[in-house]
Amino acid sequence: MSKSPVKSCDIVMANAGVSGLDDVFDLDDPSGPPVKPNLRIVNINLIGVLYTVKLAMHYFRKSPVDEHRDRCLILQGSTAAYVDQPGTPQYSASKFGVRGLMRSLRRTSWMQDVRVNFLCPWFTRTPIMSEEVIQRLEKLNLDFATLDDAGRAALRIASDKTMNGRAIVILPRKFAPEGFIDVARDDLKAPDPRAIWQSETLRVSHRVAEAEGHKKAAG
Repeated sequence: MSKSPVKSCDIVMANAGVSGLDDVFDLDDPSGPPVKPNLRIVNINLIGVLYTVKLAMHYFRKSPVDEHRDRCLILQGSTAAYVDQPGTPQYSASKFGVRGLMRSLRRTSWMQDVRVNFLCPWFTRTPIMSEEVIQRLEKLNLDFATLDDAGRAALRIASDKTMNGRAIVILPRKFAPEGFIDVARDDLKAPDPRAIWQSETLRVSHRVAEAEGHKKAAG
């Protein structure tokens, strides 16, 4: 915050993420005892994001809010939060977890003038993938998303003050002309029976009531 021109924290992006060998997927020799798995992927991709959210919400509330200011939290996910990805149970679970985190936070964070959104890249050439993996995917003629489109998607979220609780997926241009789209898979509407479950859950949530109370008191 000391390097901010106005000494405040306005945008936080929880961008930590790793992949790699997954001990949960690897099967132990059934003749021996089970081996405790290394949960590094979950610890970084999910637990690390939770720590980031905790810090963001703390410092956001220290920053003033007016028509020229904003509080924006961007959670980094993956298309693995929406599609099955074999052989990566920790990675998939962590990204589904961050998706769930966004869906929970969006119901209350706006009452503290904080927007929360979910940014989900498709396969992209970044250090999270080894050169060996990239070459294998290229041989399979997989189209990659681009870092430029990822940057534009993040900028769209950060600059649009009306955007809250959305999931933006970064895709190859053949799937999305702009390089990213709103995935529109996190809003439940009739006749989907889950819309009723959602409505009832919100109706009885004491957390929503508490957040509304804090908002009124602050106003």
